[in-house]
Order: sequence, then C-alpha cells, then structure tokens
Amino acid sequence: MKRAGLGAAILLGGCVVAGLLWVGLGQSGSVVRTAEQLERGADIYATNCASCHGEDATGMVELGAPNLADDVWLYGGDAQSVQASIHGGRQGHMPHWEGRLKPLDLKVLTLYVGGLAGGDAGEPE
Repeated sequence: MKRAGLGAAILLGGCVVAGLLWVGLGQSGSVVRTAEQLERGADIYATNCASCHGEDATGMVELGAPNLADDVWLYGGDAQSVQASIHGGRQGHMPHWEGRLKPLDLKVLTLYVGGLAGGDAGEPE
C-alpha cells in the first residue's frame, strides 16, 4: 500500500491525535478512509452541514444546498475544490467555515464529504 499522506501525530492542546489523517492509496488508486476518519467526518457533518444539506446529504433545493450524495459537483469534486467550498462558502448561499472549524476538522470533513457519493476526492492539502 502506498502512502498518500500522513498527519502522523498532531499535538492539539496536549492531546495527541494519531493516525486520524492517515490516508493510503489502495491498489486501485482509490483513497482509503479509516473508520475513525469516517466517524469523525460524520460527526462534523451532522453538527455543521446536515441542517442545510440534510441528514442523508441529498440537499435542500429550497435553501440552495446541493445534493452531496450524487456524482454532480457544482464547484468541483476534487479535494481542493471541496475544501475551498467548505472553507470559503459559496455564492452567499453557503456560509464560510473559515475560523469555525479547526484545520484538522476541515480536512476530515473534506475527506468525508468527498466520499459521500462514492467518489474519491483525495486528501486536501
């Protein structure tokens, strides 16, 4: 298995978060997300995103919140585009999350959202 990235051990307020950002490339080249990443991503999504995009991530047209569970990406489905949408918001419809999410949470949420449609957004920078 090749390594695409490793946020080895990150000190956060005296706590060590080890292996949370481990992302490996399988033989098919797809991103492998750990159970911890998926669980943490789901928690962050439920807390910050589900109120507009829905618990099932299928979106809410009346709010202008697109479906995140299909393979149609309005602003790009690669990791950098997904991260840019979360970080900076979109067109005044989606609020920016800059300063509201810790950098680690932003990366984990990017991986989670990028994988909702079975896609492979990769790891954000």
